[in-house]
Amino acid sequence: EPLRPGIVPRPGLLAVATRANDSALSIVYVSEDLGATWRRVGGLDVGITDLAWTSRGSQPELLIASDKGIHELALLEGDQVAAPVQVVVDPADPDLGFYGVETFVDERGEWGVAVAAQAEQGVYLSTQAGEPGTFTPIGLDGEDTRTLAVQVDGAATWLWAGLGEANPNVAGKGTARARLFEADVRWEMRTAGWVGSTCWSITFAGDHAIAGTQNGGVVRLDTAASGAAWQPLDVNAGHWFA
Repeated sequence: EPLRPGIVPRPGLLAVATRANDSALSIVYVSEDLGATWRRVGGLDVGITDLAWTSRGSQPELLIASDKGIHELALLEGDQVAAPVQVVVDPADPDLGFYGVETFVDERGEWGVAVAAQAEQGVYLSTQAGEPGTFTPIGLDGEDTRTLAVQVDGAATWLWAGLGEANPNVAGKGTARARLFEADVRWEMRTAGWVGSTCWSITFAGDHAIAGTQNGGVVRLDTAASGAAWQPLDVNAGHWFA
């Protein structure tokens, strides 16, 4: 991923959340040595659905998406465990659940946060580091948005959304993307060639988007090619993908 001003490399820093089968308890763990050792840093009494790193000053922090909102978790030293603090996205529905949270740095070095709401309530964006009161809806209402990812293409910042499909026998809509920081954020569907029902994850390798599907394996799209379609990818071909 291109390194923009404001991004501080933190090699070895990882975070993972565990979730009880009944979704009544989730615990967050952090590793600072690429997974060799882990320490508990916090938790919630609801199901956690996604995590994303951000930074306030010199210290890394976690943003947590859960079935009951977005929370911010500071990392304390040693064995201290912090209490997550809720970040209200929509004051009219403070307990709105979220499937995904994605953080990024714009071309000016400022942190941004995008979140994907549950119940087909669309995507919200904050261009002020996810501070309370700074989120605005940017579309995809009525779509089952399951995951978010950011693609940096020079000065352009593209927000991708992976879409859900309730029927596993239906190919699904795949993904949608929108260029951020435009006067009018417009979503374009990237469905051509999509198979596999729900899109669960998206990552990037150069101009290619790579997505994990519900039942169609891993697929790849050349984002720089006109009229490109998703193509199945042999995951045993020597490539490493998240």
